[in-house]
Amino acid sequence: MTLDEMIKELMDVHNLSITQFANKTGLNPTTVRALLIPGRYPNMGTLFKVCKAFDIPPAFFFDRDMTADVFRLLAVYFTSSPEQQEHIRKTIKSLANERKPKS
Repeated sequence: MTLDEMIKELMDVHNLSITQFANKTGLNPTTVRALLIPGRYPNMGTLFKVCKAFDIPPAFFFDRDMTADVFRLLAVYFTSSPEQQEHIRKTIKSLANERKPKS
């Protein structure tokens, strides 16, 4: 995924408009619009504001091979409450156990 696709997906996951995203991150709406232009890359300060606002690691934005589905799952996980994260971990563990071959 490209950076603009990741930002759009993050906005979609949280049902945020450009203005709401700008308010949450402390960015100017013009800057947010620029983030949505394909091929545009922000400076690190802008990227860190996005990461801080959504409590996600900066490395999140540097995996160009990440699929949209994986990005959405990670965006939901990193922005969930600790209780929700625990539930997600238990669900994943349960699904992984179901995939193990039976002896």
